[in-house]
Amino acid sequence: MTDIRVKCALTEQQYRDYMKFHVLGNHTDLRRHIILCVLIAAFGAVNFAAGSPVLGWIFATLAVYVFVSRFLRFYMSVNRIVEQFGLGEEPKDFYTVTFHSGDFEVDNQKEHARYPYSRIVRVCFREENSILYLYLTSSNAFLLPFGGFESGSPEALKELLQKKVSADAWK
Repeated sequence: MTDIRVKCALTEQQYRDYMKFHVLGNHTDLRRHIILCVLIAAFGAVNFAAGSPVLGWIFATLAVYVFVSRFLRFYMSVNRIVEQFGLGEEPKDFYTVTFHSGDFEVDNQKEHARYPYSRIVRVCFREENSILYLYLTSSNAFLLPFGGFESGSPEALKELLQKKVSADAWK
């Protein structure tokens, strides 16, 4: 097998797309948030029905605040990270991932790490965004833009990962 080498050079839009997918695309978390807001609003409705409009308004306002604040905090956090890393329209280099037959390695300007394929917990092949998200933990992923392939191709990498990573990891 020929090694597959991918350079991660990200634009602001690619990072924003990843964060939307990773944070807002986590339907379980989003569902919990919506359920919490609905429960708070239900307490408000109960208070309105019980003749306590002040508590009703407090709970209704709290439900809206909790719902809106989550998204505001999310977008503010993404904006802060985009600014911190200096992301823009021009891709910025972060790391290079090289896939071998038995393992893969990640190199950046400061570190070098080698991982077995068994460490991969989730793979998201996002053809519509021309990027692959490779998760080693549930909260962190390597972002591999299709335009960063120095050797091999996205299809070759997908084929390799389908052989090396459990079917449960594919999303």
